[in-house]
Amino acid sequence: RQVVKQGSQSNQECRSRSPEHVVQELGVLLARHPNDVLCLAAPSNMSSNHQGILQALMEDHPDLLVTTAQAPPLTLDDARKLREAGVHTIHAEIEALTTTFLMAMKRSVTAVQNIALLRYARAVGIRVVWSLLRGFPGDRLEWYEKTRALLPYLAHLQPPSGVFPVTLDRHSPFFSRAPAFGVQHLRPIDAYFELLPPTANINALANYFEGDYPADSRTHPTVIAELEQQTALWRRWWMAGEPPELSVISLEEDVYVIND
Repeated sequence: RQVVKQGSQSNQECRSRSPEHVVQELGVLLARHPNDVLCLAAPSNMSSNHQGILQALMEDHPDLLVTTAQAPPLTLDDARKLREAGVHTIHAEIEALTTTFLMAMKRSVTAVQNIALLRYARAVGIRVVWSLLRGFPGDRLEWYEKTRALLPYLAHLQPPSGVFPVTLDRHSPFFSRAPAFGVQHLRPIDAYFELLPPTANINALANYFEGDYPADSRTHPTVIAELEQQTALWRRWWMAGEPPELSVISLEEDVYVIND
C-alpha cells in the first residue's frame, strides 16, 4: 500500500505542491512498487488542492483504489466527487451522534452533519471507518442514552468500528488544557514505571497519561456496555451478508415509496 502524506511533517510545503506534482511523484513510486491501493493522508476537509489531487489521480490512475481522511460536513456532491476519483474508503472524524456531546468536544459540527456524512457515503458506495467515544471528561449519561435511542434508525448506514475510551495523550487538548476540561492530577500510565528504569524522567518521556475527572460514563458502566452491545449487533448485521437498506422511490409528484 502506498501512502502519500499531503498534510503531515512539513504541512506548508506539502500543501503548496500542485496536484500535478503530487501525481507525478506518485507515478514514480508506483513504477518502483506496483500497487492498486493508495492511502492519501490529507487535510480532513475537501480543500481545492485535495480535490485537484483526487481529480488528477482519477485521470492518470483510474484503477487506483483510494482511502482518505474526511471530516464532516460532507455534501452529496462532495461524496460523488470522492467516489468518481476512486475513493472507496474514508476515515471520518465522527466520534459522537449527539450535538451536545460534540459541543463539549469543541467540535464545530452537529449530529445531523455527522449522520449526513454516513448517509451520503452510503448513497455513493463509499465505506466509512469511524468510531464513537466514551469516557469524555464531564460527559453526561443522557448523551449516551440519546445515542442508544438513535441507533436503531441508523442500521442502514455504516456501523462504527467500536466505542472507544478517550485517551489523555501528551499532544491532546486534555493534556495542554487539562483544567479547562476538569482534568486533575495528570500522571503517566503505570506501564511506563514498569518498563523504564527508575532513573528515567518518565514525566518528560511519557506520551500516554491518566487523570482524575468527573464522567457519567465511568460511574454508569452498564449504559456503556449496552451501547457497545448495540454497536456490535449493528456490525454483525452488516457482516452477515447484504447490509440493511433504506431507500425512497418517487412514484409521482408528492408520492413516494419507502423501502426498509
